[in-house]
Amino acid sequence: MSLGLSNLTDNYYLNYVNRQRKSSEANSSIGFNGILAAKATENASKSFKDMWQARFPGAYYHTMDAYKISSGSWQRYDFPHELFFNDQVDESVLEWKPTGADAKLTDSSVQSRIDSTLGKKAIVVPAALEEKMKNNPALAQRVMAKVERLIIGDVSMLPPDRIYSYVVVLDENGEIAHACGSSGGGNISGPSESEMRQFEAEQAAKQKRRIKYMQIIEESALERSEKQAQVNKEYYQNKSVNKANTADASFAGNMGKTAATQNASFTLHISNEADGEAIGSSTDRSGSVTVYKPKNFDPSHPVYKVKAWDVKGNVTAERMVDIAEVNPNSADYLDMFAYSSHLADSGKCPDAQDAFIGAKANYNAGSGYSYFDKANWFDIIRDMMQMQYDVGNLAGYAKYKQFWDFLGR
Repeated sequence: MSLGLSNLTDNYYLNYVNRQRKSSEANSSIGFNGILAAKATENASKSFKDMWQARFPGAYYHTMDAYKISSGSWQRYDFPHELFFNDQVDESVLEWKPTGADAKLTDSSVQSRIDSTLGKKAIVVPAALEEKMKNNPALAQRVMAKVERLIIGDVSMLPPDRIYSYVVVLDENGEIAHACGSSGGGNISGPSESEMRQFEAEQAAKQKRRIKYMQIIEESALERSEKQAQVNKEYYQNKSVNKANTADASFAGNMGKTAATQNASFTLHISNEADGEAIGSSTDRSGSVTVYKPKNFDPSHPVYKVKAWDVKGNVTAERMVDIAEVNPNSADYLDMFAYSSHLADSGKCPDAQDAFIGAKANYNAGSGYSYFDKANWFDIIRDMMQMQYDVGNLAGYAKYKQFWDFLGR
């Protein structure tokens, strides 16, 4: 099928690289994982290739070390992703190098290659991983669940009747090293009167979401700018005080006290001897929250101290948060802020903290939300993903989706 340049608005191309992520056996929070679990016994005797092609009939399966392809090459529009949608793939694709500036999405050559892949799926598995999964059926099932969650999660965000394609590249540990998807508009026909009314209503709703989104962006940008200026001011003030009081042994303890600002309605709380290293701090009209990494912190079993203050600087909460015990299906702000700060600080999901704060701002905009109210953060993050998609912000969509994927681990 060729959509042609006149129908580019009906053709969407998503191309991104998923970060290296640790395997997890706890996937029950995602709805369709219950179905996957019910198939565990049936899949135990199947090879990974059998599971893949049973789940996606006609899908291609290749054995090679495609995870060694650089991210810079994989993300280019002129990279030959379409080669993986064939029965045989020449190993030379692993050595592909760009010869000039990247192509544009609107280039006819790119559109033609996208159209040639629509409706197809492919997966590339290293020989080392294939051998591991032969000897470990449970590993094969976990990897299959991870791949299926990625593909179905993306497809679920698309409008109905889209023709979808996907290629997934795994590394030797069963993690998703590269992924690339595309979709086309399917059959094109004139809308009925009722369909036009529905379309107009949907466009009006999208416009409202766009306006709300832009307001949030503008308010957040202004707030971040003001706070960063104040943080910089406090930092240099404290640095000067630190130099002037190096002989004062009680200084470290005093750093644990709040430092009230003069021109803002928030209080800055920083790393200190008693609480530990501050890895995350947020403020709003309710007060402020800081996540600390205590002195006895164990990376293999991360537990953080979380403290909250009201706008007057009074401590309203202080708790230890065990990351392994946080349930995103029903968690309050304090637990989730610790969870997202942990993902960002550990490097597992660098944008997690920013994504969480953005989603929280959208969730409780204009409401009386409290730090202690529990909520389903799967749904909240999913709504933010949809908002980014609706306004055409694919970079924002990818950021929230990466965080959403981690919530299911």
